[in-house]
Amino acid sequence: MLLLALAAHADVPPPPGIKRVPYIVKVEGMTADRDPAVVVFPWSDSDGAPTSEVGVVGPMGLQFGRRVGGQPAFWLVPRAKLTEVADLEGDAAEAWMAANGERCEGS
Repeated sequence: MLLLALAAHADVPPPPGIKRVPYIVKVEGMTADRDPAVVVFPWSDSDGAPTSEVGVVGPMGLQFGRRVGGQPAFWLVPRAKLTEVADLEGDAAEAWMAANGERCEGS
């Protein structure tokens, strides 16, 4: 599996003196129904605590914007289990991901 990070362009320019650097992550050979799904978690946060929201990498990639919270990591998660994490937040979301997903490691 090959992961590529490509620079993306923002729709609205940032305020003066601020530079936003969003990225698009693409997984070569990714299909919409690939199982397990490649997800990014944590994907967003609420007052610094990760929410259960995950970013699912699809065939067209996944854009990282300025609202991604925490330190995102790639995970492999069975697609059928993704709905289980929908209502979890904070430590519960992290524990669910650790129990149900496989964190991708790389160098």
